[in-house]
Formats: sequence, C-alpha cells, structure tokens
Amino acid sequence: MGGYGLLALICLIIGIFFETAYICTLVAGRRGYHSSGVPLMAGIFFTAALAAFPPTRSFWYLGIFLDLSTYMVIYVIITDVILGAVKGKKGYLFRISVLADNKESGEYCGEHGLSLYIEYGSRKILLDAGRSSLFYENAEKMGIDLTRVDDAVLSHSHYDHADGFEKFLEINKKARLYMRKEAGEIYYSQHDDGMKYIGPKKGMLEKYKNRIVYVTDDVTTLGSWSVILLPHTTDGLAEIGDKAKLYKMMDGRLQPDDFKHEQTLVLETEKGLVIINSCSHAGAANIIKEVMKYYDGYTVKRKVYAYIGGFHLFKSSDEDIIEFAETLKEVDCRRIITGHCTGDHAYEMLKAELGDRVEQMRSGMVIEL
Repeated sequence: MGGYGLLALICLIIGIFFETAYICTLVAGRRGYHSSGVPLMAGIFFTAALAAFPPTRSFWYLGIFLDLSTYMVIYVIITDVILGAVKGKKGYLFRISVLADNKESGEYCGEHGLSLYIEYGSRKILLDAGRSSLFYENAEKMGIDLTRVDDAVLSHSHYDHADGFEKFLEINKKARLYMRKEAGEIYYSQHDDGMKYIGPKKGMLEKYKNRIVYVTDDVTTLGSWSVILLPHTTDGLAEIGDKAKLYKMMDGRLQPDDFKHEQTLVLETEKGLVIINSCSHAGAANIIKEVMKYYDGYTVKRKVYAYIGGFHLFKSSDEDIIEFAETLKEVDCRRIITGHCTGDHAYEMLKAELGDRVEQMRSGMVIEL
C-alpha cells in the first residue's frame, strides 16, 4: 500500500470512528452542541480519505454528500423507527414508580421516607431507598425487578432516604451507588427532646464502600448527557440549615448543614426538563435556578416541564410557600408532583395557587410521560 493509500485508509477509519460516535450519541441521548459537530468531523475525514486516494480526488465532494446522506438515514432509523417502536410498544419512554412515600395507597404501604424507580428509555435508576425494606416490598407488588437497576442515587445523606440501600445492595450486585463526596454519617437534627442523629445507618457506607461512587464533579452523567446529577451552587445555604435546625458534625463540633451532600437529578424529555430532588433542603426555588443556570450555556433554551420530590415546606411560612409557587409560575412548570416532606398545609396552598398542575405523591403511584 502506497503512502496515499495508507493516508486514505487512516482518514477513512477516523471518519468511521466519528460516525460511530455519533450513532452512540443518538442512542444514548444528545446534548445540544456537544454532539452537533461529530458528523461534520466524520465528513471532513471521509472527504480527506477521498482526496488522499488519487483516482477519487476529483470526486472529493462526495465525502460530505455521502456523510450527510448516511447521517440522515441513521438519524431517521434511530429516532423515528427504533425509538418510535419502543414508545409504541411500551407506551412510554419515561416513567417513575413511587416505591415509598409518607402516604400509602391501597395495598402499597407508606413510611417516612422516599424511593423512586425511574425508567428512562432502556436505563433504570433507583433514586433513594427509603428508611427500610418497604421500597423492595412495594416494588415486588408492582412487578418491578430491582436487580435490573443500572444506577442507584442517594439524593442526600439522611436515614429516611439511605437506610433502605442496605437491602438494595444485597439484592442488586451490579449497580453503583452515587452520592456526593460530603455524604457521610455526620448529620443531625435538633428536636424538642434534644439533638438526634439522622444520617445513614452507622457502618453501612463502610460495608458497601466498593459499590459507592463519591461524586466530586460539578456535573455527573448517568449513562448519557440526558441524565445528570447537579450539586448545589447557591451561596449561604448554611443559613437555611440553621433555620431548619439541621446540622453536621465537623471536627467534633456541630455546624449548620450547608447541604453540600444533596444533589439534584435532572432528565431531558421531549416536553422539557424534569427536576427530581427528594427533599429540596436548599430550597426548591434555589434548585430550579441552579438547574436553569446550568442549561444557560445550551444553544437551545430548555424549559422546566416537571418538578418531582419533596419540598421541605412543612415548617415554612405561608409567605415562603406563596413565593415558591410564584417561582413555579415564572418557569411555567406544568407538573408538580410532591410528597414526603412537603407537608399537607403546603400542599393545599400550592394546589390552591397552581391548580391541577399539583399532584400528591403516594406509594404505588406511577408517573408517565
């Protein structure tokens, strides 16, 4: 093989690499401008391959033409045929099953805790596991096989979201458990009868340390850029922690919790962003602003379609609840599905302000998009 032939072969291989990368990006979920340049790179190298091969130099423009043609065919097959068939067969591309919540429903028992099973295309995610094995019992009743979960996420380091993971990690041998690096057995709450430990079950994090991924990045992906974890970026959260009487033990001293151990799960859907934060300790309004700030850099503006989780409003003033309702109106959030730590009074106020947009979360509930 001559020098030109070798160069053509190398360019062709690189072009095929970029084309394959783009196919994988389509299947996994695209992330705005991050994927848009991939087919262009493939076209450039296909063109270079033609130009480097003497007999085809006069037809160099065919490289771009063939690449665009291939791209369009692949795009249609993946987005319209394959994914369309999946949607038509299963009736959904995105579904959330509430495995545990404070409120029970029929045969599905409740507890003070939260656990959500998320089906996003072919990916299966468990967000929190409640305070006991109740999430597992309800999952069995709902016909959900938790051994098939790909990734598990701990929203924050409190027992009513963490302790059930002991059961989950026993039955599921493959999923990794994602939690913030600040998560640990150091969290407390002030009650009328004194300070109480509210962190994960002592020794559990050490026992399963080989299954835990301690997240340190500003953004973490779960399988694709369409499913991400975001930390808090709002300043002054320790003031909120002090007001809520929530603390962390640092160097032998209790300090107001700044909620650095809390993280938000965000999913992209055709209707807009779905924000999921189990307790929203940092303030649901702050969390919405954090998410929107992250997506400011996108070429296509994102909107918030749904906010799912607890809002930690059970001790909040009516003024604070109304202010949060106004934030939901500003971002035109169409679905607000809440429970756990929101509180009945706050729920009724949000319902009065936002009407049918607000839905009560319960164990056994299935949310489909």
